[in-house]
Order: sequence, then C-alpha cells, then structure tokens
Amino acid sequence: MQREQPEVYITVNAELQPDPVAFWLCQLPGMTATLLLQLLATVGSATAIMQLSSRALREQGVPPALVAKIVAGAREVPQVAAGLKGLQRLGIIPLPLAAPTYPQRLRDLQHPPMVVYVLGAWPVLEQLAVVVKPDAFTAESGAAWAELSRSALSQLALAAFEPEIAPDAPAPRLLGVPFGLLLARQRLAPNVWQQVVQGATTLLSTAPPTAQLHSALAAAAIPCLPATVVGLSRAVVVGTPHGAHAEPTLAAARSLGVPAFIWGLAPGAALPPNVRRLRPGKAGARALAAALGITKTGAITVQQERLF
Repeated sequence: MQREQPEVYITVNAELQPDPVAFWLCQLPGMTATLLLQLLATVGSATAIMQLSSRALREQGVPPALVAKIVAGAREVPQVAAGLKGLQRLGIIPLPLAAPTYPQRLRDLQHPPMVVYVLGAWPVLEQLAVVVKPDAFTAESGAAWAELSRSALSQLALAAFEPEIAPDAPAPRLLGVPFGLLLARQRLAPNVWQQVVQGATTLLSTAPPTAQLHSALAAAAIPCLPATVVGLSRAVVVGTPHGAHAEPTLAAARSLGVPAFIWGLAPGAALPPNVRRLRPGKAGARALAAALGITKTGAITVQQERLF
C-alpha cells in the first residue's frame, strides 16, 4: 500500500535550472555519453551541437539517424523547456551531462549517467561517506553496527541507498533511490521524506522522474546508481563484501580510487582487494576522518570542499 505524502515545493536555485537544449540532447535515443562528451569537447556547448550542420555532425561520427534528430531539434526544445518547468515546481533538479551544472567528478566515471535527478538541497558540499549495511544482521553484527553508528559514523555526512537506511542509523545526507523522484513522496517512509522537506536529506536518482520501481526504465538506470553515489563521495563503508549494494559499491570504489572500509567481516576472514577493516570507536573515526579530509578538533568539523 502506498503512503500518502503531502505536496511540497522546494525552491530551486535559478543557477541550477537546466538548459533545455542540454536536457533534450541527453534524452535523444541513440545518444551515448561517450559521443556527447566528444561533441562537447569539440564545439563547447549543447547549443553549439544543435546548431551544427548535417555534414559537420557526420564528420564527428554521429550516426545518420541521430544526425536527423539533432538537426530537427529546434522544434522540440520549447516543449522540453515546459516539461522542465514542471519538474522545477516540484523541486526536482535534472543535471544533464551536456550542462555546466553536471558534477565534474561524475564526468570522470567510465559510464557517466546521461542525466542525474536530485530532489532537495543541492549541491551537497559536505564530504560524504557511502554506508551500506549488511542484507541481514546477526546479533553480533547488529551490535557492531549500533556501536559504529554511535561512534565513527555519528558526526559524518553519509550517503546511502534506499532501502539501505536503518531506523537506528544517522540520517543520510544523500540518498540514492532506484525509482523516479516523482514517486518519492509515496515510496519513502514519512520520517525520511520529512528529512528531504527540511533540507537534511537530498534524494538522487539516475532514473527518469516517472520510472516505477522494477520497471524497464528503472532497470536500465539502476546499474549506474552505485557508481554515481560513490562518485560524489570520499569514502565507502560496507558491512560485508557481498550483497545487492555492497558488491557494486566496492567495485565503483575500486574503479574510482575511493577509499573503502569494511566493518562486519568475521575475525580472520580475508579482506577484499583495496579494502581496509574499520573498527568501531575512536580508531574507526580517525580512519574515516583521514579518508574524508576531516579535521577533528573536539567535535568533528568538515572541511567544506566543493566537489561539484
């Protein structure tokens, strides 16, 4: 049964309102991140790409079917602009790969998502640590998680995946969801949604706003969600090396060179490649602080480095 949530309008900074041409380019069937980045490197902007002649597009290696769509694009942009205004009224910010507002760290991914959608306070300036709990808790791992939450994680800005967040976990600053953000009000628990309304949690999705959970649209976007969240973070913390989110998260951390820690591994068990054991208490807090570039003076304070 879906939960009823109140309507809310979150103000979108005018600087973040996406260029409809950039958004339109990223939605074109047949357009890939590799081709789009190549075109941007050559001509500089989404508008300049749309203004290229058929011949110039073909010379850049654009497939004929896509050339025709780009040349005819000027007629479609006004409709795209109207759709973007509707999303902005709901507080949803699309970040197209072709726009200057796209996070630079995500451009460096091997397969950057064509569009990232966020709902809530943006950009996130804190140094984030991605936290993935085990798929199931034992009595021992549950106690370890509680201690870790009280100590090493309690003063950090966290990123997580829905439904990874546990009731006793600190509120995530960034929450990746495997569905379109227009469904967030219905799918999220009321306390999580309230955190979004208050600006404490920002939602992120790589799926189109209307994508239903388990739909073909969501399924096509989900594989790049872990790498996207990790790409916006400075450290990864997992409970075990296995699980629906743990494995792709660790893989993304390895490919991006993001420090990874594991806290729920049995004593004596082999650590995965490039992963360090995270201990609860002050030792774990110090290890995470070092990875995140945090200066600890009494209470932990975060160095505000703009990552976008």
